[in-house]
Amino acid sequence: MAGDFSRQSSATSVTTLWGKNQPALSIGVGDYSYANFPPSNWCTAFWNIAVGSRDGFLAVGDHDTYYGDRLTNDTTYGYWESATGYANSCGLKGSGVSWVGSGTVSNNHACNTSTNIALFDTCFGREMYVDYPLSTPLVRFIVLCDGIASRPNATAWCDYGPTGTDAMNHFTWLDSIVKAGHDAGIRWVVVLNHVYDWAAGPYGISYSDELWNHLINDKVDLLISGDEHNYERSYPLTCQKTSGDNWYQNKNGPIVQSCIGDTNASVYEHGEGLLYLISGTGGQTLNRFNTTNVDWLSNSGYFSALNDTTQGFNLFTVTSTTISDVFTPAVGSFSDNWSISYPSAVGGTLLGVDWLAPLNPYLESVVLIGAILVIVIVFDRRKQA
Repeated sequence: MAGDFSRQSSATSVTTLWGKNQPALSIGVGDYSYANFPPSNWCTAFWNIAVGSRDGFLAVGDHDTYYGDRLTNDTTYGYWESATGYANSCGLKGSGVSWVGSGTVSNNHACNTSTNIALFDTCFGREMYVDYPLSTPLVRFIVLCDGIASRPNATAWCDYGPTGTDAMNHFTWLDSIVKAGHDAGIRWVVVLNHVYDWAAGPYGISYSDELWNHLINDKVDLLISGDEHNYERSYPLTCQKTSGDNWYQNKNGPIVQSCIGDTNASVYEHGEGLLYLISGTGGQTLNRFNTTNVDWLSNSGYFSALNDTTQGFNLFTVTSTTISDVFTPAVGSFSDNWSISYPSAVGGTLLGVDWLAPLNPYLESVVLIGAILVIVIVFDRRKQA
């Protein structure tokens, strides 16, 4: 997985190394070519190299639509779902991905749930979920587009709030899809949203207290964003936001230690909090941290790993009991690894649901790169003795 690619030589290095790892599933989390480089060309030169003939899908970024990025100079409502846009040109890869769009109404219209991803306002990459693998899924990936401007006007179909009917439409869908995944016994719920919710820097706090609070309440395991062109991995976090400045939004305020579910550098247990990962390292020029800025002073203590010098991707391995990740450098030398595991006892009350956890004979690996999320999933269908 990764995001924020561009078409620079660094993006070539990232996608080439990505392809060599041969992930079973690749996911992009937004901001692909930038500016006046046709999406179809970018898909051929970069995404196809990373994914090959294996499975893959994309999430929309703010630079992937006309309203989000006027540099695209595309007056037919943007590069996302036009005939030569990202959804149509990169689209679904492989035969192992099935997506379900929300159809949520916002700004008096809904995204189209048809599997024809060339339609305007397709739910594909905007608001949908993917269970993977298709048979006995281990992960439910929920794609959101909070903060993405969209047709029919720049006030955005993807506006999640903070209040009103539109916000409730999106959040009702999100809450129900997370709960349904838990009820179905899917072990891991991962939410993807290109625009970051908050960050150590350089841009600091962004948007949507309400979205963060829903993810905390819903007991989502992992939130992955791009947008910031650097790498930021939090500790498991437990606190909701309230109106006004509080915990990490408290400029120049002390770190609230009770909001951190586990201060271990890299090894965590399921249920300790929401782990937040910003991986905007797919090749675009990196944003450097400002360590004297008030946002850095207030926010950086909530992160276990921070880097602004290396471009690469996150390579995940997923089983029914553990999700682990290695940040793999393509340009630069920084690396990172971490894991979340279920308690050793199988069964009992998990995520508020009593069920015996299925033991799946699958070994999956996932690659996350900056604004593009690439998930490498390798199946190991081993016969059980």
